[in-house]
Amino acid sequence: AWLPEGVWFDIFNGRIYDGGRKLILYRGIEDIPVLARAGGILPMADLEKYSNSIENPESMIIKVFPGADGDFELYEDDGISVDADKMNKAAVTEMKWRESGQRSFTVSPLKGNRSVVPEKRWYTLEFYGAGQEPPRIFVNGKEVDGNSSYQKERKILTVKIPAVSPEDTLEVRFEKQCQIPSNDIVDQIFQILYKAEMEYDKKKQIYDYVRKGKNVSEMVGILQTLELDPQIFGMLLEVLLAQVRH
Repeated sequence: AWLPEGVWFDIFNGRIYDGGRKLILYRGIEDIPVLARAGGILPMADLEKYSNSIENPESMIIKVFPGADGDFELYEDDGISVDADKMNKAAVTEMKWRESGQRSFTVSPLKGNRSVVPEKRWYTLEFYGAGQEPPRIFVNGKEVDGNSSYQKERKILTVKIPAVSPEDTLEVRFEKQCQIPSNDIVDQIFQILYKAEMEYDKKKQIYDYVRKGKNVSEMVGILQTLELDPQIFGMLLEVLLAQVRH
């Protein structure tokens, strides 16, 4: 895969990559690598089960990837009209992530036909690599309560927002600045070794070296001496070299 310049996040496992280079990305049979660039905003329907409905969702998950400013326009229509935007059967909701000054995420009031979206919306916001500190939540300038939780393994802060009208202004403010975190190499190497079909002694040897805090160049040299299966060797290198600037 070619990663252009910038910082990239795997939306499934949370691993962070530095761009500007080619990489080989390894995954198990149950996973695929899907990367989003810093500054990306990814809205998704929050469905309990798969559906073929054309209705615009009441509940949404919005994935936000810090590290750069980002903008997204969510376009929705009535699902049946041709040229819905020209027939005033569509609406647009602007979403913004800002890094400078106080970091914040904003969902602006929709523009367009109010009838094509639900009366109320429930947002679950997922901030990748944004730290553990719960943010402050404002609806039309008034602070409201939300529910925050942190997934340590994926470094994702999840914020659940009470129901809001699509005509409201939603703002989520972070009081503290936060640098893009480093990947947890020890844990990610452990997950690979746990599933790998290889000699136990080699697993232990690799894991012990990683836990001792060996630097990347030392670890690459050590791995080269162990005559590992090329696939396992490649998976370990992917983790070690994901963040070359850290």
